[in-house]
Amino acid sequence: MRDAAAEVLGVRESDFDHLVRAGLLAHSEVVGGRHHTQVRLYRQADLDRLARSRRIDWPAVHATAASHRSPLASLPTKKTADR
Repeated sequence: MRDAAAEVLGVRESDFDHLVRAGLLAHSEVVGGRHHTQVRLYRQADLDRLARSRRIDWPAVHATAASHRSPLASLPTKKTADR
C-alpha cells in the first residue's frame, strides 16, 4: 500500500506521490479494501530497484525537513518526460 511503500523507501507520502507522478513507480495490482475502497499495491522488488536508482539523490530526499519542498517535486511528470 502507498503508506507502507513510502515507509520502505524512507520518504514522506507526498514524496512517494512525486515518484508515481514522474512515472518512476507504478502500482502492480489494485484490490478491494474496506468500505468499498480500492487499494493500490506496490511490489517490493520495484521499491528495491527504485531505492538503488542513481537518478534520485536519496540523501537529499531523506534530509529534507517536513516543512520544506522535496527535491522530488521538481521531477518531470511522466507525460512531460515521454515527449
